[in-house]
Amino acid sequence: MSSSAVKRESINENVALRENVQQYTNEIAKLKNETLNQDRRFYYEETITLKEENARLQATITRLEMANVKYEQIIDKFQQSKSDQMAAVQSIRSMTSAEQDKEFITKFSLPEGEFSIIAYSCTNDSFLSGMLHITPFYICFEPTGLLAHKESIWSIPIKEIKSLNKIKAIKFLPGKGTSVEILTSDGKMRLLKNFLRRKECLRNIYNQGQTIGHTVEMLRENLPDTNQLPK
Repeated sequence: MSSSAVKRESINENVALRENVQQYTNEIAKLKNETLNQDRRFYYEETITLKEENARLQATITRLEMANVKYEQIIDKFQQSKSDQMAAVQSIRSMTSAEQDKEFITKFSLPEGEFSIIAYSCTNDSFLSGMLHITPFYICFEPTGLLAHKESIWSIPIKEIKSLNKIKAIKFLPGKGTSVEILTSDGKMRLLKNFLRRKECLRNIYNQGQTIGHTVEMLRENLPDTNQLPK
């Protein structure tokens, strides 16, 4: 092979090599563009997703803020209701005798300001007849029979009453019974019987508890008495 032929062959090989290099360079540039476009699509889609999530979060925050405003309005209404109830209690007190209030406080060793709002006839577990008084913050039992003695007098802060359990002392008798078990937060139980107006009495104890911010659990035969919850 002549030198000129060798030279031509070498030139052709160099041209082919350059073309291959250029082809590879073009393919690499194409891959770079495709990768860049994929990244751009990914980031675009991620941005759209984040914007949608942010919109949902903002909507949730708005709903929570509206719910909080409504809750605060309910609390304000409840507080106003409590204030009205306490004002009513003070109005009742203003109509009672100051001397009677003093005697009542002394009898039950109560703090100043207590007085009997209403009283209900019943008997204690020893069948001593008496009256159960409801005051703004206490319930007080006062025996009134011939066998009454000071040891039978007691009082319980309403805030310490855990539950009021309506029971039938004599199971086979008709009706729903006339007795109440009073459970206090220290685990002690007191039994009162023979109420003539048990439902009304328990309703007023429950409502007075609500007035001072305390909820008394209402039971019947040791089961929740939600159907008969005082209004």
